[in-house]
Amino acid sequence: VDEKTMVVISSYSGNTEETLSSLQEAQARKAQIFILTSGGKLAEYAHKHNLPSYVFSPENNPSAQPRMGLGYNILSIVALLARCRQIHGVENLNELPDFLRRKQSESNGILKMAKTLVEKIPVLVASEHLKGAAHAIKNQLNENAKSFACLFDLPELNHHLLEGLTFPKSNSDNLAFVFMTSDKYHSELKMRYTLTRAAVR
Repeated sequence: VDEKTMVVISSYSGNTEETLSSLQEAQARKAQIFILTSGGKLAEYAHKHNLPSYVFSPENNPSAQPRMGLGYNILSIVALLARCRQIHGVENLNELPDFLRRKQSESNGILKMAKTLVEKIPVLVASEHLKGAAHAIKNQLNENAKSFACLFDLPELNHHLLEGLTFPKSNSDNLAFVFMTSDKYHSELKMRYTLTRAAVR
């Protein structure tokens, strides 16, 4: 990181200790800084030092829990990257609410899966571009469902986890594997998903 680097300093509350520390580090390295927050010390700092920022009002997150407001952070970064011409513009972003409503109405499969996870430890398995989304889902299960969940990625899982499933013998009764598949995965990786799913049943 140096003066040619853009650093996005993002904290929903604006008071996250690690984020404030990262801001100091980015400044020490003379980076170009963009602040993304709903308020707190970050918003105050951006205003005081006239730094580029987006201070959003989280009115669509009545829970006031940062973990329930991921959309603010994610879409703000998408918009920033598009404006900086680092990714293609997102012209149809206004279609997102309708898309999400349609997905909500098609939630029978999700509810069915949720029922299979009752009294089980979810073991999420993801790869490549879906690892970040899987990490967010794991966090949601931990924080919102108050449930232990873990995440592994393929192909790394094949190198160690299969051996680790041998003991305790109760693993098959307690673990529920959730495979996050994608047509965009590498062809060899798709084969690993098929074989791994069969191995853990």
